[in-house]
Amino acid sequence: MADPSAFESWLDGYRNAILEQDIVALKNLFSENARFLPTPFDRPIEGVDGITQAFQAEWRRYERSSLKAEKITEGWAQWNEGGSISGLNEPVQVSGILNADLESSGRCSRLVFWSHSLSASEADIVQQRDA
Repeated sequence: MADPSAFESWLDGYRNAILEQDIVALKNLFSENARFLPTPFDRPIEGVDGITQAFQAEWRRYERSSLKAEKITEGWAQWNEGGSISGLNEPVQVSGILNADLESSGRCSRLVFWSHSLSASEADIVQQRDA
């Protein structure tokens, strides 16, 4: 079990690595055999190399302009990010909850996301449907 301040330090490091698209910093946040689940129902992405490759693929899809992540309780955080879809210049907003299990080293051994994204055109469709 990591010390009580470890999760907040990890969350700060995660936020910075994502905003700066810093692959080295991101790698340092995960244990060698970590598991990442983009949703609780996905097959886990195994290992730090697989995890960093998954994040790099996302970095190519979205240009982030903001990321806020706030601790809810130990190991749990809510997050919101804004940006645009690469190549389309279409705004997108993503909100979610994450759960991170940290080892005593402070590195994450398991990360799970619950998220929802909405682009401008999707918001227009929902608004028209609900009208």
